[in-house]
Amino acid sequence: MTAFGDYPLSAVVHAQQSLSIPRPLDFCGELVVETRVLWVKATRRGAFVGVRSIAADQLTATEAVQLTRTIFVKDAHAQDEGTAALNDSTVPENRPPDFEMTGKTSNSQAVLFAQNGDNNPIHLDPVMARARGFERPILHGLCTLGIADRLFSGRSSPAPAGTVMAMRCRFVAEAYPGSKLVAKAWRSRGRLDFQVYSDNLLVIDHGQMSFSIPGE
Repeated sequence: MTAFGDYPLSAVVHAQQSLSIPRPLDFCGELVVETRVLWVKATRRGAFVGVRSIAADQLTATEAVQLTRTIFVKDAHAQDEGTAALNDSTVPENRPPDFEMTGKTSNSQAVLFAQNGDNNPIHLDPVMARARGFERPILHGLCTLGIADRLFSGRSSPAPAGTVMAMRCRFVAEAYPGSKLVAKAWRSRGRLDFQVYSDNLLVIDHGQMSFSIPGE
């Protein structure tokens, strides 16, 4: 993919992400993925676009995974379509986080993550990144989220016991390869609300993970 519609891929940034896994995934099998645009919200600076992908078992057509993401296309000229949806989870007010976990990214983190297929040049090309208003190539939002998820899911994590069944968040600022990530979390029954900071800058907000509760 080299462009989104009539706009270069470098004009696209990730704004939101949600994931839903309605049942435990099988260890093997084939999935069929169907993707469609849900809504478009025009702004003076560009357009937000909501996209949903549903992966279903090829043999039974049973839904296995649902991914919903919002992207922002800078300088896009569009008209509003559908109803925009925001990830609106919030961390508890007037209550410090129940725990914090820290992870370090490498200077080559964006290059390594691009092997997943996201070759947007704002993550790889210093000239293109600066042209889009960044100091240098930025870390992929999903890479930042993945590192936070790894921290929460590790053996030493005090996150709720159980399997992650859903996750959602907003990407509110950029993180850079080589930065330190601090994930702050608030626990409740079967749920974790979280934020992620990169070198003291809030980069992921309105984060929430839902867990299955063992025995229920």
